[in-house]
Amino acid sequence: MLFSAVQRKYNLTDRQMYYIQEKLKKHHKDDEWLVTVRNPSSMIKELWIYLEGVDWIHDVYLNFDVPYRIAEIDFVKKQIDRLEKELHTHADPLQIKSGMTIDVIALYFGRSKKQIYKMLKPYRETHPQWFINSSPPIISSEGICYLEQNVFLDKYIEDLYLYKRLLQRKKMKNNEKER
Repeated sequence: MLFSAVQRKYNLTDRQMYYIQEKLKKHHKDDEWLVTVRNPSSMIKELWIYLEGVDWIHDVYLNFDVPYRIAEIDFVKKQIDRLEKELHTHADPLQIKSGMTIDVIALYFGRSKKQIYKMLKPYRETHPQWFINSSPPIISSEGICYLEQNVFLDKYIEDLYLYKRLLQRKKMKNNEKER
């Protein structure tokens, strides 16, 4: 769809379209929703957006009733469900098979060890099954998955999009085989 047609469809200002374009370039560059095409008749470059990007604008960017990260998670889960139904497959997007030490968790979530210790402190009493007594302490895979889905939402969104792109590549390969 022509990017300017999206502007007309949702009655957006030029400034809003600029912010949408910047957000897509920054956070969704791997999705490649924006494409510049040269119009053969006028030799003018036109900006096009894939329909998935248009859906993202409607479901996430313009959805003011839901917090942004939650809307983003709902959107990508909907895309994953669609792709899994088309491919007749299902897998866990979080491929955490074993526990991790605090050092590894800090690297995994991109936080300092001090932040991780501080964040884990209340869970020692409420979820003692996550903590494996060893030296150094290990957090179970169940605990790490919970933290990602409920505390470190940016990492969760990133992992969901990686899984969605994997499914999209698989779908493209299947389509190429059918030809």
